Amino acid sequence: GLVSFTGGTTTLTNSARLIGTGTNRVDGATMTVTDTLGAERLEVVNGTLNGTGTVTVTNELRWSGGTISGTGTLTLLATVNGTVSGNNTKFLDGGRVFNNQGTLVWTGTGQINLRLGTWNNSGLLDCQSDTAMSDDSTSGVGSFFNNTGTVRKSAGTGNTTFSALESFANTGTVEVLSGIVSVPSTYSMSGSSTHRFGLGGTTAGTGFGRLQINGTTT
Repeated sequence: GLVSFTGGTTTLTNSARLIGTGTNRVDGATMTVTDTLGAERLEVVNGTLNGTGTVTVTNELRWSGGTISGTGTLTLLATVNGTVSGNNTKFLDGGRVFNNQGTLVWTGTGQINLRLGTWNNSGLLDCQSDTAMSDDSTSGVGSFFNNTGTVRKSAGTGNTTFSALESFANTGTVEVLSGIVSVPSTYSMSGSSTHRFGLGGTTAGTGFGRLQINGTTT
């Protein structure tokens, strides 16, 4: 089944839970979490998921539009298979922390705009489109992408760009099997970080994968 929040504001408090085999969809409403929220299946299509609380997804996340904001945390457990899809820009706003411990597939042309957010990837982020994760905020504080898992570009012959971020910190694995992963901002590596590239020809993007860093490397 489907429970769709289409208007107004719904405030969830006191260790709320959204359980069952159906999907809970934010589609035009504002869902505010002030404590902890456990959700088996969560979809954000339009509207806003916000608040200071902690949201933990245990099975599936689908994010195709709208805003995830506030100073709280959204965590996808290792059991989650999720998608970021569609042509609409998605916003991670207001200092929100996004922790991906599961498998998240990114498709479509819609950008992910962090807007002072922090994205921590300890699972798999599989980039299958040519688009960007960026930050258009003007506060000067910056947004951060931290990878201790695997960032993979498995489809698309153009650029997947991590742009205008304070830093892309990689202590895990970056795999560019197709196309180009572009980092115009600071890219930092550790001695344990791994880089893998697809090889099949002489042309960047179509023949071999490329990691292109135009900013500072540390």
